[in-house]
Amino acid sequence: MTVLSRLAKLGMVKEAVPYAYQVPAWSIPWNTGTKYVDMIAPLRDESVRANDSVVQGLNQGPASSTWDIDVNGYADLFGNWLRAIIGPDTVTAGVSTTLAANCAAGAATLSLTAAVPANSKLQISDSGGANLEWLQVGTVTGSGPYTATVTTPSAGTRFAHTASGGAVLSQSTHLFKQSR
Repeated sequence: MTVLSRLAKLGMVKEAVPYAYQVPAWSIPWNTGTKYVDMIAPLRDESVRANDSVVQGLNQGPASSTWDIDVNGYADLFGNWLRAIIGPDTVTAGVSTTLAANCAAGAATLSLTAAVPANSKLQISDSGGANLEWLQVGTVTGSGPYTATVTTPSAGTRFAHTASGGAVLSQSTHLFKQSR
């Protein structure tokens, strides 16, 4: 049994072409107890050859390796593990827009310069990241500026936001498809 050295690293990268080597793009930290084991199956010759021996010969058979990695559940690695287990990940980026009008604290509607999908979770912040908050909108109406109705929290927005610095970002979505 071979144990990895404490200076060993595991690198990952998304394959552009299956089975074609690429330089790793990021490193995965693991905990102690990670082990690398070579498994070699023996091929036993148990033929009868005019003697009382059960095994006439023992040869090296097919070889494989196992690598048990003990890692912490980092959120930024989770999508990579899912992609490796399930299959390709299609990411749809969120809509990045701004407020079309100022909104007061407790506002039940938002006026946006671009449409966001209905039932989206939005991140709103003023310039420099001040007054950062998350909320969910229900229906989005209008043809510009768009009016989005705040559904969660039920009390509306937590902070007052200005149109000049109010950045709005909807969530990105991931769609994993099973490889066959």
